[in-house]
Amino acid sequence: MHVIRRQEDRRIAVPDTDPVVRLICRKPNRWQTPSQWKRMAQAHLLMSGNAYARIVRVGKRPVELFPFMPGQVTPQQRSDGEIVYRVVLKSGRKVEIRSADMLHLKGMSLDGYRGTGVMEFARHALEHAVATEDHGSNVLTRGARPSSVLTHPGRLGLEGQSNLRASLEEHTVKENSGATLILEEGMQFAPVGWSHDDMQFIENRKFTRSEIAMFFGVPPHMLGDTDASTSWGTGIEQMSLGFVGYTLQDWITEWEETLARAFLEDRPDHRVKMNFSGLVRGDIKTRWYSY
Repeated sequence: MHVIRRQEDRRIAVPDTDPVVRLICRKPNRWQTPSQWKRMAQAHLLMSGNAYARIVRVGKRPVELFPFMPGQVTPQQRSDGEIVYRVVLKSGRKVEIRSADMLHLKGMSLDGYRGTGVMEFARHALEHAVATEDHGSNVLTRGARPSSVLTHPGRLGLEGQSNLRASLEEHTVKENSGATLILEEGMQFAPVGWSHDDMQFIENRKFTRSEIAMFFGVPPHMLGDTDASTSWGTGIEQMSLGFVGYTLQDWITEWEETLARAFLEDRPDHRVKMNFSGLVRGDIKTRWYSY
């Protein structure tokens, strides 16, 4: 992240001595690094649709960004259009913060002043994913799902049971894995495979994973789903470029414009710029062609 000053046809990086650069690129507050603060704010954005931080100023100079959990803040719009933020502090005290002193990053908004989180729209899909996960856990921990069945034509005596148990214990040792099991007294061995319901359960989990990727705008291969073809493009490189263009670009624009509005309104020749060229660089041949 950089602060850029336009001078005629050139772009000049603003030095670290600038208070805005120091705040958003070096030290947002007393306990977080810039990357820690940005990751936290982006997580709030993805899950709740809103990320808040109070702008602490000394005079007109911003010196700190004090973050809030999304649940602590309630934005409201007055009749004159002014946005105010009602905040419940950790002490329980309630305060009201004007919009000029609140950095508010928003996701998709239906009213213009309050973001809507992905979790709200994806609630049913995520609930289904949790239910599927719980079902699979219960099957594995509590369900009687043997991998094979031994069938005896009659009743196995105590001596036969003892011999069979000893033989099975011998074959469960790692060194004897795959060895031939000798069955006596007409006993039959039958492996237990996956049923149609089991296969449907596996396919259902794959669908749930793809559905969650859809809600967050993430290519399936980034969630480990590399089986099916997608509309993101052919090859990992093209899917990654699609992720930058269709998903990250929107979030990057929100960050750049919100930070510029909060700190650079009195400097129209300045702007905040996120550098993500490393994510879109091609192979050496493509780069030399571009040069």
